Amino acid sequence: MENSQDSLIGTRLANRYEIVSVVGKGGMGVVYRAYQEMMDRHMAIKMLHSHMVTNPEAMQRFLREAKTIAQVQHHHIVTLYDFGVTEVGLPYLVMDYLEGISLKHLVQTSEMLTFERANRIFKQVVDGLAAAHAHGVVHRDLKPENIMLTRQKDDVDWVVLVDFGLSKLKDIEGERAASITKVGNICGSPPYMSPEQCLSTGVVDPRSDIYSLAIVAYEVLTKKLPFSAKSAMEMFECHLYKEPIPFNQVHPELKVATEITNVLRKALEKEPENRYSTVQEFGAALQEALMRDAVKIKAINYRAQQPLLSFEELDALRPHHHTSLNILQVHNNPDLEKRDAELVKLADEKARKLRRIQEILKIVFAVLVVYAGYVGLNDPTVIKTIQKIALVCGFNR
Repeated sequence: MENSQDSLIGTRLANRYEIVSVVGKGGMGVVYRAYQEMMDRHMAIKMLHSHMVTNPEAMQRFLREAKTIAQVQHHHIVTLYDFGVTEVGLPYLVMDYLEGISLKHLVQTSEMLTFERANRIFKQVVDGLAAAHAHGVVHRDLKPENIMLTRQKDDVDWVVLVDFGLSKLKDIEGERAASITKVGNICGSPPYMSPEQCLSTGVVDPRSDIYSLAIVAYEVLTKKLPFSAKSAMEMFECHLYKEPIPFNQVHPELKVATEITNVLRKALEKEPENRYSTVQEFGAALQEALMRDAVKIKAINYRAQQPLLSFEELDALRPHHHTSLNILQVHNNPDLEKRDAELVKLADEKARKLRRIQEILKIVFAVLVVYAGYVGLNDPTVIKTIQKIALVCGFNR
């Protein structure tokens, strides 16, 4: 219905792009899917609304996005192919047509992402941001909606950063910083804005993107935001004055994720100088934390899946001497020999099961040792359990 009401559908733009359909609409403009016949490819055309052309700030934001994307060419940043103005004076951008979903959509429609998958996604986001920062560009509107996941060969989580309309960058001479934000105005998405963005008069540099990315990571891994607010103004107050909910307190299964908690706490510091100095530094710390905490969570989950045995049952499982071959008297009676052979087979099978159980107990023992390292060796229950399993498994110490 939306396509049939748009007068541009079916027309040709600049005699090169056939407008096929409407992909989406926003407050500032509309995005079309177009077909470029000469190149045999589909493109995305972003066009400013007619009533926004007379808005100087909207025009500046639109032109800023064009300049930013053209300046920063990177495989994790959307590519700009063309820029122009229609016959009726509407500016437009021609960019990659991205077939995929946003990170926001993935979070809303999927279970919580594994740390391994999240790690692969965040690494690509960091690479794209690092390229932008290297060109003096600060995104300033980093959020899950602006992180697209597309397919490239066998990778279904290929990241492309989009919407640089709020970006801040230095001009060609590098003498001043260009920004679409007027003094007293606030630009950005409240849940993901840094404290300096909330103040609007504060200096916004790449560390602002680090703060926003930390909130994105927090939300992707927990499906919750680090601050609870009912309005934009309340959210601004949270960014400026309140401490975020510690990452490992959001869900019980994340209690052991102390590494990620510490990394995100630093990235969400109110003062930029207390955060990581570069997005690469933050990315490296986050990657290491995700790998470390993933191991701990897997160990805890494995332990939770194992059946609980009483100490009496553990004692009964302790292997003594393997006597499956000498516990039976073999006679000349064929019936007895057949019976004895069956008993030997059963005894051997039982011994194999006992050995498998012992291997499981060794893993549990290792997990308990790791756990003891976190809670301290002054917990008598932990000490008693470790000693008991060590005895059952036949460990020397």
